[in-house]
Amino acid sequence: MINRVSTPYPSDVSSYIITREEKRSMSDKNLHDGPDSAVRNSSGSKSLYFGLFTLAMGFMVLGGWMLDIPGLKSAFGVVVSMVFMMLLLTALVWWTARELNRIASERQQSDVQLHESEERYRRLFEAAKDGILLLDYDTGVITDVNPFLKDRLGYSKEELLGKCLWELGFFKDVKLSKDDFLRLQNKGYVRYEDLPLETKEGKKLDVEFISNVYQAGGKKVIQCNIRDITERKRAEEEIKFRNVLLSTQQEASIDGILVVGENNCILSYNRRFIEMWRLPEKLVEDKVDTPVLQFVTDQMSDPGPFIQRIQHLYSHRQETSQDELILADGRFFDRYSAPMFGPNERYYGRIWNFRDITERKRREKEREKMLLWQNSVGLLQQSLLTTGTLNQKLKNITDEIVRIFDVDICRIWVIQPGDLCQRGCVHAQVKEGPHACLDRSHCLHLLSSSGRYTHIDGRDHGRIPFGCYKIGLIASGKAHKFLTNDVPNDPHIHDHQWAHELGLISFAGYQLHVPDGQAMGVMAVFAKHPIEAAEDTILDGLSSTIALVIQQAKGEEEREKLETQLRQSQKLESIGQLAGGVAHDFNNMLSVINGYSEMLLREIDSSDTKYERIREINKAGTRSADLTRQLLAFARRQPIAPKVLDINEEVEGMLKMLRRLLGENIELVWKPSANLWKVKVDSSQISQILVNLLVNARDAVSGAGKIVILTCKVELDAAFCRMHLDFVPGKYVVLEVCDSGCGMDKKTREHIFEPFFTTKKTGEGTGLGLATVFGIVKQNEGFINVYSEPGKGTTFKIYLPRHEQENVEIEEKPAGSKIITGTETVLLVEDENSLLVFAKAMLERLGYTVLTANSPSQAIKLAEEYKMNIHLLMTDMVMPEMSGLELRNRITSIRPGIKCLFMSGYTADIMSHNGILDEGINFLEKPFTAEELSLKLREALAVHGTPAPLPASVEKWKE
Repeated sequence: MINRVSTPYPSDVSSYIITREEKRSMSDKNLHDGPDSAVRNSSGSKSLYFGLFTLAMGFMVLGGWMLDIPGLKSAFGVVVSMVFMMLLLTALVWWTARELNRIASERQQSDVQLHESEERYRRLFEAAKDGILLLDYDTGVITDVNPFLKDRLGYSKEELLGKCLWELGFFKDVKLSKDDFLRLQNKGYVRYEDLPLETKEGKKLDVEFISNVYQAGGKKVIQCNIRDITERKRAEEEIKFRNVLLSTQQEASIDGILVVGENNCILSYNRRFIEMWRLPEKLVEDKVDTPVLQFVTDQMSDPGPFIQRIQHLYSHRQETSQDELILADGRFFDRYSAPMFGPNERYYGRIWNFRDITERKRREKEREKMLLWQNSVGLLQQSLLTTGTLNQKLKNITDEIVRIFDVDICRIWVIQPGDLCQRGCVHAQVKEGPHACLDRSHCLHLLSSSGRYTHIDGRDHGRIPFGCYKIGLIASGKAHKFLTNDVPNDPHIHDHQWAHELGLISFAGYQLHVPDGQAMGVMAVFAKHPIEAAEDTILDGLSSTIALVIQQAKGEEEREKLETQLRQSQKLESIGQLAGGVAHDFNNMLSVINGYSEMLLREIDSSDTKYERIREINKAGTRSADLTRQLLAFARRQPIAPKVLDINEEVEGMLKMLRRLLGENIELVWKPSANLWKVKVDSSQISQILVNLLVNARDAVSGAGKIVILTCKVELDAAFCRMHLDFVPGKYVVLEVCDSGCGMDKKTREHIFEPFFTTKKTGEGTGLGLATVFGIVKQNEGFINVYSEPGKGTTFKIYLPRHEQENVEIEEKPAGSKIITGTETVLLVEDENSLLVFAKAMLERLGYTVLTANSPSQAIKLAEEYKMNIHLLMTDMVMPEMSGLELRNRITSIRPGIKCLFMSGYTADIMSHNGILDEGINFLEKPFTAEELSLKLREALAVHGTPAPLPASVEKWKE
């Protein structure tokens, strides 16, 4: 809509509008046209004539008055009056002529000025950059149009002249009507501020239309000024857009913005400013800066510098400023201020920008802490590369974590593979519920603790099994890591009361695993402050380094352990070979001693004074034979006859005897495992193992105590076997003997399986008990482990391989209970002459025909030359020329079908492996008795027979 304005035409848009008053100013005396000037000049003449007439009348009155003066005659008065009248008329004529001359001159000058004025107007009319139309006042017909308007509209002058304005088509939206024209005639002035206009070509323009009425040439004329305001409107729209843009930017800004004028009034602000400073709406709506400033100042942690800076900036208007503000509530604001200067350096006020940088400062602080942590952790990691024990390195780690991260407790548990958690682990007693032990084959050992607690032997946390409590769950892989900053209320934390009493609010646990995924242990921290994400990241990364340190240390320990085990194994092997050789020679001599003493005891009467002496000789020989037998067991050279059996049954059959062995003060606890696998072993060796282990346990307990025998079945994996030399992966039955005795230190443990090593006093032990156990276990392809610490008892674990064919039954051979004689011919071969003589005598007393040879070559010669039948070859195994096996083969080739009985005190040559006799081999171990010899002879000949009447000397053997 177009607004009609009836106020006088504004000066800023009337440059080319010529009104009546303006024309007068242009022509100095408003000599625009003749009639108008004549009116003014006529008025001047009338005034002149009126003055002269008044003057003349005055003189005439004066003359009359003078005639009335006494003493003056009337004639004189008349004369005087006439004179004055003549003078007056003369002066009047002269003045009139002079005035008329002046008026004529001025008229001529006015005409020149009018012409010049009209010329100037025409030039202005033609050169004006606004469109100008001249209309007839009475009809509204266009009488003139300037070039600018016709060019802008695209019409020729001829197309416009002589037409009414409202008849033209370029005012499309709003057309001037006759009513508007009448209004113009009446008011003399009409204005349209925003009039849409269209050119002849259809181009749309926005114009400002102003009309006024003035006198020209004695008649009224209407002048219409048309100004193209398209550019102005574009500029106005641009200004509006900029204002909207600035307003939107101000409101969308993340900064709080405040604009204060030069008189300290608030000119502008945005919503962010109110939110940042938490200002009441009413406070800023009043547009007064002082209360707002006071409200803001009250929030500062240190108001003094804040106010001083503001006062300085207001007194130094040219300065800009940027600083940081610290609020009392801990927030940080970045403050920027700049003055606002306009043209001619006019000062309008100052703009203030506030940005909340609290989060940025927090991140900067975090980065600083992160850098500090990283540098400290880097130095810590470098220190771990230095030499030192694992415990020393782990203690250094936990100490540094407490210092760097300001935590209350830091602990590291390390996994000890194969360390069953039942032993010494209080948590293993938990059988049900969320904290029950789920994996009893692994246990976590607390190796380092720093901060509030530094001890590592706590009852509750010194040992933790896999799958039990949070630490065990992390170790088992069910939770690679765990972090909570709400310990008192977290259901995964076991002891909330303990944490609450200590004020602990955060807990973090990390599985220590190497790149291949193998878990080494667990690191855990407790703190009174929340553990931030950055701390969690660094601790998690550090856990990998700790795992590598543990792996490296374990590798070194494992290597040292394997080297020690290898040296120990080689040492025991050497001792075994030596013991086997010694036993061989001893057995040869003991065979003679024991054999002759036995023969003598049977030949003489028990009342004879020599009988007791010979009996003592026989007892000493028997004890010596037991010692050599133990040496052979350690050297794995003891011949055995294994069978499939159930260890539980073997142990149960010995319990009564074992309890008598221990005595009344020691409690023996038997814990058999159900559904135990079968093993293949000589039952007598199980007895030897148990007796030797329990005797050692009894001596370690030394008085009242407790010994536990238990069995179980396990499957050893490759990881476990890598930690233990000679162990082979597979399924095993475990026979375990635990005592509550004094325990052993590491140095003692390294020697316990050596023959004749003992910690007992002289005369209290032979030192062969554990050596025998070691030999038996190795002979049966098993393993033995020892766990012991001073003051914490000892545990021996015997691993015997599972026998898969559990239903195989071994035929029991009848035990000989008496001497069985025979009549067959025996070829006896023995390089030890004394033993050869003794054996010949014993065979003859048993009724056999004996051919003797002290060398293999002599035996071969006898076999070739003897004309009668030879039923049995009885030969020593170890001889200078050839072994007993080679001799058997030679004799068999000469006399096919001959039977063979081997005898030896050192059985390595007749055993396939580990002392187990080859099938079909008949063997007699030295030293032997007459009864053992008679039984072995019958077994070898495969004839049991019945006892035959013996000579008197032989009958005495039965006594």
